[in-house]
Amino acid sequence: MDFLDTLKFEENRYQVTWPWKEDIPELPSNKELAIGRLKSCMNRIKKKPELLMKYDKVIQDQLEKGVIEKVDATQRDGMLHYLPHHAVVKPDRATTKLRVVYDASAKTCRENQSLNECLYRGPVMFHALCGMIMRFRLQPIVIHADIEKSLLANRAAT
Repeated sequence: MDFLDTLKFEENRYQVTWPWKEDIPELPSNKELAIGRLKSCMNRIKKKPELLMKYDKVIQDQLEKGVIEKVDATQRDGMLHYLPHHAVVKPDRATTKLRVVYDASAKTCRENQSLNECLYRGPVMFHALCGMIMRFRLQPIVIHADIEKSLLANRAAT
């Protein structure tokens, strides 16, 4: 399937289908894995109510912006695969102290494929990143911005 064949503009943004390596693969249901990871995450952060509130705020914000979506528990047709997630907490950071990380490499067992293994990878950007870091160090003044927040603000303004 070609990228351009599936590209469409809906709800004020571009959408494209997943870049499957083959026709849609047989990904197993991983609901139990995702629930187990969620329980583990909640057990760790519920001891610190402020972290639990921040985690919920991030999830609600992503839900509102359409980054994630609620699961339709009644859906029985098509593939239903979950993305386990957990919190990464860095209290020494000035801005983002808590980040939600989704694990598309999670497998239900060794023999099964993960979502990442079923999708084409994008280009390796390592060389471009190294060059950017080198150029960053050459200048006396540097400007840094949070591109995600910038793009979301621009989308909301249009």
